[in-house]
Amino acid sequence: MKSREEVELLKSQWGRDAIWDIEDTEGFEDYRNELLIYRFKKEAEWKEKREQRHAELASKLCPLSFGWINWNADEKGEAYTNCKVEECAWWNDTEHCCAIRALNLRD
Repeated sequence: MKSREEVELLKSQWGRDAIWDIEDTEGFEDYRNELLIYRFKKEAEWKEKREQRHAELASKLCPLSFGWINWNADEKGEAYTNCKVEECAWWNDTEHCCAIRALNLRD
């Protein structure tokens, strides 16, 4: 049976690089339920942070709305100034922001 220290170290390592199901880690079978609950909790926290960041970005002014207002029209043809996030042709999935914003207006 692993020590509490080893379990906490595993959690810490997994939190930095969560590319596997922590509850299935070999040698930690006795802690499967604890690790599963931990994974669900962390994934929920990360999801909430992503959603907050998404909402924050969507509330910002679109840098393309200044001078190019016609590019920024919704399906009704009405101009908008707030970011449309993933709907934007300039959306950068890697940086999680508008490519124009990433280049010119770093957060």
